[in-house]
Amino acid sequence: RGLMLHCFYMQSDRDSCAMFESINFRGIPLTKFEVLKNRLIIISYVLSPVDGGPLKIQIQNSWKKAYKALGASAKIIDEDEFLRVHSSFYHGIGNDSVDAKVLNDAFSMERARSNNPITNDELVKFIESIDSCSLIYSWMINGSNSNTKLKPINDEIEKLRRVGFGNFEPLLLCAILKYSRNEVDQLELIELI
Repeated sequence: RGLMLHCFYMQSDRDSCAMFESINFRGIPLTKFEVLKNRLIIISYVLSPVDGGPLKIQIQNSWKKAYKALGASAKIIDEDEFLRVHSSFYHGIGNDSVDAKVLNDAFSMERARSNNPITNDELVKFIESIDSCSLIYSWMINGSNSNTKLKPINDEIEKLRRVGFGNFEPLLLCAILKYSRNEVDQLELIELI
């Protein structure tokens, strides 16, 4: 009936990342989003062996922002659902392929150590996409966002929220992202919707 505590002393942060995934698979299952974060941190150590470099910090900060955005309103958004939608638009994959494409292909340890390794730029681009898309996705689903750039299209998105996005979430996320980056104007976005 007593509590047993095991202490493991790691030689480096890199070892602790590997240990995190191994130990947590024994308890409550990790979400794909958590596994992906850990995988990206491990890859940051492959790219910058000493301390993971600024990539590690960028990954941690982006995930912190994503968790805050996805859990910011009354309706907490499932992080794996966000990852599915993001992966559908970012990698162009279907609904059930997050494991296969993202975890086992695009950001696999085998690829990190292969002849076609993951580059620093590729990882930064993906991390920045997670960062910006989590805020937009949260707004898409819940409608709560202080981003004044999105206010003009709120009525149109609210109509879609009421009927449901269906399988169009990845396309809508992509369109709103383009709008937020001034790649399309308000009328073009409404036509796309």
